[in-house]
Amino acid sequence: MIRKFLRKIKWKTNKALNLLVFRNQIIKIRSLKDTAKNKSIFLVGNAPSLKHLDLSLLINNEVDFATVNCGFRIFPNSKPNYHFVADRERFSNFQDEILSCNAEIIFLRNNFPNIDKTYVDNRVFHIPYTNGGLKKRGYHYDISTGIGNDSSVLLFAAQTLIYLGYRNIIIIGCDLSYDPKQKYAYKMSQDDLEHEQNKITQMKRLDMMNGNEEFKILQNHAKRYGVKFYNAGHEGNLTSLERINILHAYKLCKNQ
Repeated sequence: MIRKFLRKIKWKTNKALNLLVFRNQIIKIRSLKDTAKNKSIFLVGNAPSLKHLDLSLLINNEVDFATVNCGFRIFPNSKPNYHFVADRERFSNFQDEILSCNAEIIFLRNNFPNIDKTYVDNRVFHIPYTNGGLKKRGYHYDISTGIGNDSSVLLFAAQTLIYLGYRNIIIIGCDLSYDPKQKYAYKMSQDDLEHEQNKITQMKRLDMMNGNEEFKILQNHAKRYGVKFYNAGHEGNLTSLERINILHAYKLCKNQ
């Protein structure tokens, strides 16, 4: 009887602490609203097509840019403004490397394993997970209420960047395809190869066919907030966004 009572007290205490932490994370997220109002940013995927682009302005931190998953490896001596990870397996397998990256701010989902260990890092912001992505749930401007699962971490990042107030979001390195010989712009380690062999990871690759539709849905909603998406990548299958030359994209960022 006493043990049962103590277990109940412990459960209620943990629940109260979790709610308090969750509330503080919501407040922290909302503090970022419109902090980059009317600015432009490069949102960088990890596709091998990046090798065909001049990334010098990003490397030299002359424009705002954001990386995803392990994309910080492409910019070892640079400091991305933001870094995004939306996949549990990715975070579980590369947690230490992700948390040691040079990004000014790191966005993670709040349902990742061992996520409580990241609460002490002021750079880390925890976005709630919610069921249903853009196709099922639609777009919700207030990211503090949660972002659902979509086919690419770039969509998780793009919704966050809208909330931060960016006016032009320029996507590069999103091919919506996977070359068996060269999946990423960076050299893959043994850990990367094992991650790619994971059945869950392989199943998620099938979702790429939804990418164009999801970006189109997001673009249509973003217009209401005066936000424009561009694809400045080299070739690839992302056809639902307006294509622009990367030099034109650089001008958008430099002339803001």
